[in-house]
Amino acid sequence: MGLPILLAEYLSWHYGKALKELAELEKNFLWFFYYQFSIPLLLKTLFTPFFRIQEEYHGFGLENLFSTLVANTVALVVGLILRLIVLAVGLTMESIMLILAIPIFIIWALLPAVIFSLVVAGLGLVF
Repeated sequence: MGLPILLAEYLSWHYGKALKELAELEKNFLWFFYYQFSIPLLLKTLFTPFFRIQEEYHGFGLENLFSTLVANTVALVVGLILRLIVLAVGLTMESIMLILAIPIFIIWALLPAVIFSLVVAGLGLVF
């Protein structure tokens, strides 16, 4: 097997199968963070009280009504804040993965040229 055939096979693998696997790896990372942070569930339950803690309304007294209303509002606000924090972290991780994918794909595309130029420069130093 000659060097030109080996080089052609390497370039075929590098820009074919390996590039597809790199894209699949990126997709897997995005899928992982999407479900690790339960983004769909957090969006569905955004206004659900914290740990579904709710007070039942007892009696018709004004004091009972307002104390139950305050307790339920606090549980709802705490749940909303915690879900928004987790949602923000999850979306940040998704964004970081998308932003990191761009330079990784660029570096992967330029890697054969970098390797070739380093080999030529090294041979130039030897001879």
